[in-house]
Amino acid sequence: VVPKPGGDEFHGVMKKVSSQVAGFVRYGNDGYYCPCRPASSCLPANHWRLNLSPTRGSAMSVLAIDQGTTSTRALRVDDSGEFEITRVIKHQQYYPQAGWVEHDPEELIASIESCIVASPDVAALGIDNQGESCLAWHADTGQALCPVIVWQDNRTHEVIEQLKQDGHESRVMEISGLPLDSYFSASKLAWILQNCVAAQTALDQEIGRASCRER
Repeated sequence: VVPKPGGDEFHGVMKKVSSQVAGFVRYGNDGYYCPCRPASSCLPANHWRLNLSPTRGSAMSVLAIDQGTTSTRALRVDDSGEFEITRVIKHQQYYPQAGWVEHDPEELIASIESCIVASPDVAALGIDNQGESCLAWHADTGQALCPVIVWQDNRTHEVIEQLKQDGHESRVMEISGLPLDSYFSASKLAWILQNCVAAQTALDQEIGRASCRER
């Protein structure tokens, strides 16, 4: 069971799914599953349903969703190996400055919703997304706090070059196994915290709550 596309409830459940990706619980006896815990928190009238239990005797299908740099694509495969591309949706590229590349997070979520709706009766689904693209979202509401900074984005190039000049490259490689490069998400996340007021505020609030819990 997944909430109706759009709205705070959808984003809230997406947040729960991301934190409990292996923790789907059974909802009733009708073959549907819900990511909400406890299950009593779900209101069936507010959900559209993804059937995760194929009808007895029918072919079992799996849906693969690939959300790439320029589009979201859905491929449905049944247990005989037959496959069908069920949806291809292009998404907008934004270039606010030279070297910057962004996506609209709400557009990406809507594309995933559309792919799921196009193949409602599947046994399982998997999502593959862009490596190193990142954004900040509110831990309580699941609402995005900034645009998606795409893996191609080079806005942190100067910071990375300064870190190299200051001799930090070998230490970063030692800790992470990765070179210092603006391709990776660490410098993008740092940029978000330094430049996005909403992300800064959300982090400060979370730190404040953590401090209160430790007292």
